[in-house]
Parts: sequence; structure tokens; C-alpha cells
Amino acid sequence: MSRMGKARRPSRLDVLCFAVALAVWSCDLFSVSMAGADPVPSFHEGFESGHPLARGLRYDVANPSRVEIVRRPVRKGKYALKLTVLPGDKAGGGKNRAEAKILREDGEGAEVWYGWSFMIPKDFKEHPKRAKAFNMIGQWINLPDRSKGETFRTMPKLGPSIAVRYGTDKGRPGIGILYGIKGKNKRAIAGVHIEKGSWVDLVFHIRWAQDASGFVEIWVDGKPLMPFDGRAHRVFGPNMVNALPNIFKLGLYRGKRWAANTTNSIFIDEIRIGNSFNQVFSERSTAQGK
Repeated sequence: MSRMGKARRPSRLDVLCFAVALAVWSCDLFSVSMAGADPVPSFHEGFESGHPLARGLRYDVANPSRVEIVRRPVRKGKYALKLTVLPGDKAGGGKNRAEAKILREDGEGAEVWYGWSFMIPKDFKEHPKRAKAFNMIGQWINLPDRSKGETFRTMPKLGPSIAVRYGTDKGRPGIGILYGIKGKNKRAIAGVHIEKGSWVDLVFHIRWAQDASGFVEIWVDGKPLMPFDGRAHRVFGPNMVNALPNIFKLGLYRGKRWAANTTNSIFIDEIRIGNSFNQVFSERSTAQGK
């Protein structure tokens, strides 16, 4: 096994506990009370416990084996998260995905900073055709309004309010950012090339709103990512379909063309949520494991 795949193998007890917790989470995802919550509670997970049941994280995976804690590569510390998705895997609504997720308590009007690091491995298998093929590696999902009788099955199919997609542009790997509510202002707002086998540090500053006061700002490796229109770093527009907080998801969620042909993994480390850039940006003061 290459050093990129050196993982801490879970014990039978680890796997059993993880499987039980996964089943409980899938039934109890929306039972979290939001009463009296800090508007922007901070969060940091660097996986230094060496265990997949990290604080505050839940998973949409077809099988617990799709979640691993690895020693290499790591962004910081001793461990990172590896998520793998295989052809035919179905999770989280029957989709081909392997994602970690965080149910936040940040409702309408909250300004939140999100930071995390990811790596696309050098052996990541690209799809030969771009049409209808996508890899979503980060997204914020709208919640159904239970007070109106909505469920994920019955609510409008609007997709994520904000999404990070991985793909290739003329053979060069890169990421693209989608922003907005479908039918109103949904659009691709920015993109940048990246290097396989290297860590990429992302920071998002988001104001959650159903109206034009909503916005997003993005940094890649500590530098502002300018939108395609080049007019301003901050992009405004609605990013909520109701006043409920979003689910923050990281990993691989794939289109049908990818799902039929490839097995791929992504590495994630240093997930941070807070109140400022400095609080969520992972400094490059320590050596990176590749």
C-alpha cells in the first residue's frame, strides 16, 4: 500500500460502534434543538483523536469502511480524514456519495466563517467526458421546513445554496464555486486551478439570508478568490430558501457518469468554523504531509 493509503485500521468494536451511531444519526438528524444557541458557535476538528467518530461530525456513506483516519497525508497534526466512494454506493437519499456533515445552528442573518483543507490524490481517476459528470466536494444544503410539512422528498429540488465542485479544465484540475438559489440567482461565480497531491486551504465568509443581503467571500490558500465578473470580492444574493440553518457537507458527491465507472477518495483535515478569518484559516507553519 502506498504511503497515501496508510490508515489506522479500526478494531471490530470501532466498526460496530460506528455502524450503530450511523444508524442512529440517520434517524435523528433533525432532532437538534436550536433554542438559546450562540448565533455563531465555534468548531474545530483536526481528527487528532484518531477515531472517525469526531466531535460533531456525522456521515452519509454506504458503508462504515468508506470512512478512514489516516496518518498520511495530513494537513496538521498526526491524522486526517479519508472518504472513499465506490461505483454503486448509495447513501443520503440514494446518491453516490461519501460525505461528512455538520448540522449548524446558524440561522438567517448569521455571518459565519468556514475553513477546511482538502487534498485530491494524484491517483484520482478523472472522467473522460465532462458532460453531466461532477464531483461535489463541499456544499451547504437547505433544510426542509417541518412546520409546513416539508421533507427532503417533498421540498423543492433546489440543490445546495453554495457548492464547491472539482473537475478538469482542458486537462488541468480545478475547483468551481456555485452560488445562489435555483430559479433566482443560481450561477457559477468563481474558479481556480489546483494541484493534485497538494493540500488546498479554503475559507468561506457567508452571511445567510433569503434576500439580497446574503453574500459569500472566498479565499484559497490565504488569497482572495476573485469572482468571474471581477467587480468585487464579495458576491451578494439570496442563499437560503427558508430561515432554517443549513447542513455543511464535505467529501465526494458524484454525478451518475462518475458513479458508474470509478472508485475515488478525498482527504480532509482542519475543519474550522467561527467568527473571523484568523479563527478558521489553517496557517502553514507546520510541515505538510503529502
